[in-house]
Amino acid sequence: MTKELSKQLCELCGIKPKYYFYDFMHKKFIEIIHKTYLKLKNEYQTKEAYPDFGKPENFIRLFNLKWYLPDDEYGTQEAGLAFYVLFNYGNSSQDWNTEGFIRILIEILQNTRSELYIKYIKQSIREAEWVYV
Repeated sequence: MTKELSKQLCELCGIKPKYYFYDFMHKKFIEIIHKTYLKLKNEYQTKEAYPDFGKPENFIRLFNLKWYLPDDEYGTQEAGLAFYVLFNYGNSSQDWNTEGFIRILIEILQNTRSELYIKYIKQSIREAEWVYV
């Protein structure tokens, strides 16, 4: 379930997928460029991958992610993504597990009235390093 939520979060934030070709000799997927993927996808084992935020290494990075908001009065303000999510939905009946956190984050990014916050949160998510495969 987290793979679909992860794909939705990536699309919201502008994270592009990576493309892979299965190398039978080495028994692993190798990253390829999009043009090569399009040529090979009908004849060979290939896959399009987004980061899975359900994987521990990605979830911990997402949960602890810092985002920065320029503030003319106080200088740049730093906020933790987990704090922002919990502050906005802390009393929610949502399950507080990996899937629940990602679901609430998506809801915040889709429905919030503060476009400026959303812009910087999406930018921070997009610019972070994620594990794809």
